Amino acid sequence: MQFNVSQLMQEPIGSRRSFRLDSAPLDMEGVATTVSGAVELLRTDGSILATVRLSAPITAVCSDCAREYIAPLPLTFSEEFWPEYDHVSHALVEMPEGREGFRIVQGQLDLSEAARQYVEMARPMRPFCGPECRGVPDASRQGSREEPDIRWGTLEQLRRELD
Repeated sequence: MQFNVSQLMQEPIGSRRSFRLDSAPLDMEGVATTVSGAVELLRTDGSILATVRLSAPITAVCSDCAREYIAPLPLTFSEEFWPEYDHVSHALVEMPEGREGFRIVQGQLDLSEAARQYVEMARPMRPFCGPECRGVPDASRQGSREEPDIRWGTLEQLRRELD
């Protein structure tokens, strides 16, 4: 997810570029996924503001039934990207105090790290595969002859009352 912004950095403040991403690869700690969506780049006073709207389907494990499923993950974020060097004077550019962002390296704006961070933040803490989820398989409903653990007796009684 790299974009050459060398020309955009030489244009006036307010110049824009829009891109469409279709199945762009994203590597997240050894787990590859693809993202799709739209990227808008805006030239600011000394940086590029990237406004990103992505869909990142991730593989998750349901916390109720322990089955793997594909979870759609919509992402929307804006981040500033700062060049390493000024395009006119070729002097090293420091990020202004109080402003954060990512680096533009050799004219290339790479959204991969920002997207990876936002995917990690948006992952559900307790994934749930959906309303059809049957929960953890119950051995007592599958004809098992094992005696139920008496420590769960109170909860089992409550389950029967609710059924």
